[in-house]
Amino acid sequence: MLLVLDLDQTLNRLYPDWVRSIRDLAPAPLRAENGRALWDWIIAHLASVEYPPHQRAVKALSPLCAEASAVVINTGRPEALREVSERWVARFLRVDALLMRANDDFRPTAEVKRDNLQLLPPCRSRDIFAFDDNPAALRAYREAGINALWAPRCWDDLLAAIAEGAAHQRAADILRRCAANSLRDLGEVHAIEHQNSRPARVKADHGNGGASNLDAQGEIDRDSQTVRDHGSNHVAVSDERD
Repeated sequence: MLLVLDLDQTLNRLYPDWVRSIRDLAPAPLRAENGRALWDWIIAHLASVEYPPHQRAVKALSPLCAEASAVVINTGRPEALREVSERWVARFLRVDALLMRANDDFRPTAEVKRDNLQLLPPCRSRDIFAFDDNPAALRAYREAGINALWAPRCWDDLLAAIAEGAAHQRAADILRRCAANSLRDLGEVHAIEHQNSRPARVKADHGNGGASNLDAQGEIDRDSQTVRDHGSNHVAVSDERD
């Protein structure tokens, strides 16, 4: 069994609550340009600010990492943050490899993560499971035949499934079931209209009727990546995350 983990907003908690990506905190002109200046800002920020772990993620993943043949971090962070990232992750989880973007690579994160898949260690079975908060990255994983789970919303389901099935189910079987639930949840994201002149509209419903930050109506502004807090029932989200 091979585990592929995202880092930001999957293993850690970003703040304030409306932040979906580190880039959301950068000055608007840098976000609009999406070039070297933006990534220099991101590097400086993550080198100086330590975000707390998702405790539910650590609790859910710790027993799975113990069973996995390999645990790989696949992140949109640039190579300049390797030492910082490795040091942070080592405090909470066993990790065997850290895949990152090149320092001069400004492509969408999902593209970087997709290309990094060729660097994954060999896995004798098809039991490869990826955890990510970026829907575009999740689609890339599924297109590659990898079971993908939508974090951080998957942690509660996974913890419950582990507790329920620990005595009689293999970890891979539990993960496949949770991955199927994540696929259903992603399928409930609908009414996405890609338009050049105005933000896309997204409406999503939680599988159990509840709501979370990613389940409310939102706006995606793919040009400026501007995030605007619309109150407790509305949040702007970005498909381009680190």
